[in-house]
Amino acid sequence: MPNGTYRYLSSALLLLAPAIASAQAPRQSTEIVRSAFIPDCAPKAADAICRQPLAFRYEEADQRLGAADLVYWLDGQTFNVAARSPTETAQLEGGIDDGLAPMSTSGSLWGASYQLAQPERALIELRLKGQTGKVPFLVYRGTQAPPAPPSNAVLKGHVETLDMKSTALGNPRKVTVYVPPGTAPKAGWPTVIAANGEAIAPFVAEIDAMIERGEIQPVAVVAPWQGSSPGEYLRGKDPDAYARHAMFVQREALPPLQARFHLTRDPARRLLFGYGPGGDWAVQAALRDPTIAAHVAAFSVSGLSEPPFRSGRKLQLIMAAGAYDGPYLHGSRQICSLASASGTPCTLQIDAAGHAPLIWQAQLAKALKTVFPAAPPSKAKRR
Repeated sequence: MPNGTYRYLSSALLLLAPAIASAQAPRQSTEIVRSAFIPDCAPKAADAICRQPLAFRYEEADQRLGAADLVYWLDGQTFNVAARSPTETAQLEGGIDDGLAPMSTSGSLWGASYQLAQPERALIELRLKGQTGKVPFLVYRGTQAPPAPPSNAVLKGHVETLDMKSTALGNPRKVTVYVPPGTAPKAGWPTVIAANGEAIAPFVAEIDAMIERGEIQPVAVVAPWQGSSPGEYLRGKDPDAYARHAMFVQREALPPLQARFHLTRDPARRLLFGYGPGGDWAVQAALRDPTIAAHVAAFSVSGLSEPPFRSGRKLQLIMAAGAYDGPYLHGSRQICSLASASGTPCTLQIDAAGHAPLIWQAQLAKALKTVFPAAPPSKAKRR
């Protein structure tokens, strides 16, 4: 090959080398989707959680991950997270909803470090955003965090999901019903009316176990599934969708279910339960129709629809939110403040947690014990 041709090819290859390497390596964006609700630790650490500079290097993250996609570890008050993701951004969801920082320009390693004010009380569930619901959360539970409530893998009671016709909605809607074991009392089973029936299974398993252990009195559950419109739960977004859903629940679903499953009609023996927008619905529904329930357990509500609190309304409002829950913590505080100002009793429990199911399960256990306490043992049994 002539020397001139060789020199030309060598120069061309040198010019093309960066482009070839770039095409072979996964491309990463340097943009990080940061949560506005998690402040930086500097110049002052936050009361609950704050973001600090990465406290570990690429090599440690790679070693801790191994073949996993996500890992966490605690070092004092520093909560470290590392992840593998070939995407252009990587973001956490669950207990901490925040973007991760890229740890190299050509790899797929991401990381973040947070300072927790009370790591011993924290209950944090983590998952990479975009993963399917079948991917379980990673769970960190501090030594003083709320304990996991009991749960029955095999139910002692009976559960079924019905397709119920609805003129109000214009199409059938699924409703999941749980009935405890045994014979219904003369006045019917006390009842939990829950939002998000499509995700009610772990809460039913919890209720079934608490009944079996004698921690609460036997209660039934009625849980309509959520539709496609967020307005069904958030009246401020779509008043018509909200009204149609309310008509379905209160006029088309509850009456036949009460008769078929021997459920109570007494509001004093009913609890409305929901989390997120479902919690907003629970508060709104109880205030707009006093006959539906006298007790509400609403967790991590958005506060996007202002409830019509009125003085003199007999309602027990039990609320909870996570200290890492961002806008839902703000919404919960707002709703509980409005309730208290109207004279409606409201308690708000704030835990070192975020927007994820385990803390809602723990708080539901407390609410159930408050609203449906176990009957005291009879005199014969005490002897």
